[in-house]
Amino acid sequence: VLKHAATLLRTNVRDVDFVGRAGGASFCVVLPEQEKPGAMTVANRLAKLLEDARYDLGASVVPVETALGVAV
Repeated sequence: VLKHAATLLRTNVRDVDFVGRAGGASFCVVLPEQEKPGAMTVANRLAKLLEDARYDLGASVVPVETALGVAV
């Protein structure tokens, strides 16, 4: 699930953006030169992508919950 989430994040941000694992199941996305309204738009879009994805683990399909914050 973490690998898929990381790939989903990396493939849905700009080339200049950075996606990294912050620890546990947490990720950090750095958006250089992005103002707060744009960062909020990106954060909401990424959260929706993660929440809409379903992860098939054989016997069950696991949804992903997100919590996000934006700092500028």
